Amino acid sequence: MTGKEQKVYSGYDAYAAKTRAIVEAQMERLVFDVPELMHNLNLLINETEETIRRNDRQMRFLRDQTAALENDSMQIQAALWKEREEQKHVEELNDLLERFSTKSDEGNVTLDECRELFQKMQAEYFEEYRLFRLEEIAITNVLPLIQHYFLTWNALDNEQMNYGITLMGEWKKI
Repeated sequence: MTGKEQKVYSGYDAYAAKTRAIVEAQMERLVFDVPELMHNLNLLINETEETIRRNDRQMRFLRDQTAALENDSMQIQAALWKEREEQKHVEELNDLLERFSTKSDEGNVTLDECRELFQKMQAEYFEEYRLFRLEEIAITNVLPLIQHYFLTWNALDNEQMNYGITLMGEWKKI
């Protein structure tokens, strides 16, 4: 609707009933005129309206707070899931290194097994490989194996001129 509507009465009886109700209400007000009671009732009404407004503001605030807390909860759950996945990944890497360490302590490690281990760590655990500087494991475990490999090398023999080049090329990539 764009504006006030004018009420159309179907007859004089309808109009008379309306005006009669207004006149009767005014007469009742004159008969029952207690200003203190009217003042108290108006105070109660105003107080109740203010309580309703305050409760509405509080309810809107609590709704907003609930939405924010739900959003925070979802973000924390996502971060927790990510942290658990990272922890699981680090535990897998730790198990891999523990098995390698046990095998290395027994002296059953070959250069090929070391190469496979380092390639696997670089491929599957690249972030941890760089973060924990796992390439330093090669110095303590691989260097003695390479020294043992080159013990049989005769540098002055022309037939062994290319001895160890492929091995060193593979380790250079790692």
